[in-house]
Amino acid sequence: METANLANELRRSVTGPAWYGDSLLELLTGVTAEEANAHPLASIHTIHEIVLHLTGWIVVASEALQGKNLPDHPYPEDWPAPIAGAEAWETSVARLKESTLELAAAAESISTAHLSEVVPGREYDVVSLLTGIPQHAAYHGGQIAILRKLARI
Repeated sequence: METANLANELRRSVTGPAWYGDSLLELLTGVTAEEANAHPLASIHTIHEIVLHLTGWIVVASEALQGKNLPDHPYPEDWPAPIAGAEAWETSVARLKESTLELAAAAESISTAHLSEVVPGREYDVVSLLTGIPQHAAYHGGQIAILRKLARI
């Protein structure tokens, strides 16, 4: 897979359009801070927690492209506690978009040969990491869609 295609898939999973339905930002449009921090089911992560989790993995993927080891899974910041309030929520959504665009730019700038190299701290290659991030976004996007509906009942 070419780096430009990988970068495009990264961007589309978050900013859209995604072939499978709504991208993350499309799902998050109109979600209030109250909805994002709601616990409609006690044992399920909130929308805000999921956004922070996704952003964290996008950031560590970017760092891995620069040679830093991916953290052990789960890592301490895997599910950070969100700060309540509209400003914190808006910042979290903006950071999700920003970190995705940064990762996509980094993916575009690497050589095709680099795609077959092993990710630092893992046993899989860079192309698996870069295809895994959009898969991760789609997985959690489905959860966000359901949580958004539950928050609005």
